[in-house]
Amino acid sequence: MWIWVVGGLIIGASVILFATTMATGFFKSYQENAMREKYLTLAARIDAVCAGGEGNMDYFNVALSDVVRAIYPAKNLFERPPDKVSEMISDREAGSGSFLCLSYFGKNEPSCKAVKCPLEMDYIGTPSMRDDLFTLLAKIRGEYPIYTYSMVLEKAEGKVFVSREAQQTSVALEGVEGVTTLATCDGNPLLLSTADGNALVFGDATLWVKGNAEFAKMLTQAHEYLGNGTVLVIYEDDNAMPDSLTKIREAIGLWGAWVKHEMPLGNMFRSYNQVWIVRPGWCEAEFRSGEDVGCGKTASWQDDEIKALGDYVKGGGKAFIITDYQVAGTGDKEMLQTPARVVNGFLESMGAPFRLAKGYVCRKSYLKTLDDAFPNKGRIDVRYASVWERAR
Repeated sequence: MWIWVVGGLIIGASVILFATTMATGFFKSYQENAMREKYLTLAARIDAVCAGGEGNMDYFNVALSDVVRAIYPAKNLFERPPDKVSEMISDREAGSGSFLCLSYFGKNEPSCKAVKCPLEMDYIGTPSMRDDLFTLLAKIRGEYPIYTYSMVLEKAEGKVFVSREAQQTSVALEGVEGVTTLATCDGNPLLLSTADGNALVFGDATLWVKGNAEFAKMLTQAHEYLGNGTVLVIYEDDNAMPDSLTKIREAIGLWGAWVKHEMPLGNMFRSYNQVWIVRPGWCEAEFRSGEDVGCGKTASWQDDEIKALGDYVKGGGKAFIITDYQVAGTGDKEMLQTPARVVNGFLESMGAPFRLAKGYVCRKSYLKTLDDAFPNKGRIDVRYASVWERAR
């Protein structure tokens, strides 16, 4: 008798297992088909942006289930996603190609579709499990994780750039009187102006050091924004004035003089219409004091010099501060740190209502201008940038 009971249990369990497997397979197939429709919709939106003129934009929100390994750009029809694509998704990395591809977990071959413009796109899909508490909690509750991405599609330089809208990492400056945001990166204020238009602050010095041609155009616009005239450029470290600055020298070289901050400058500002200061305070970091890092013979900024710049601006002079970002860290990250004493001293002396706070990685890697005075003439490479906070 017990044989029949055991046999019945085995048969019942087999039926349940078969039914569960069938249901799971059906649901997975249903999800894959739904994800494919979203993938095809994204491809169509990319082609629509491509068909428009330079600067054509679109916004697209997509929710992906965890059957999707990745949606990514590829250089050929059969290119699989990178081995560590989940980590690249978590780290907000981007790729390029002429195809848009969809890869599912458990399937070796991706689905790829040619797009009409070269593509620069952030990887999206299922992120790395290494820090995904959301996924763990969803599975504990018996739910299926959904990953939602807000995408910005933009045509520039003959390409379509598809970027994930970054979470705001800066301390919001909305509602702060006395400051105007002229440009952003990942939604964070990057180029700021005091409300009176007498001072500009740009939160990344990498562009200056690289001598980017598009950045040189922006410097020309900055010169015009501040009223033209002669310019005194003050720098601290020799690395801020490399040979690659030829384009920038050509853009502003006819306007004034260049001087390294090797001694207090007193009231030297007053002989010029504008004063541009590159990475002020850079050489104050203890690990950055030798000749090998370009800081040999650099003098520290004195309090009376900082006050003199404030008096100069309050008296009608114009200032442009090109700083770099703050990071609390060690090793390579520490080497990028800019002590904030001098920058914030300048801002305080000028009466600016914001201060340098910390830094972030600008994942979109381009400057988005918000003001007609700084038209967007190209995607300007920005990787690390300053974050600003309200002055206390």
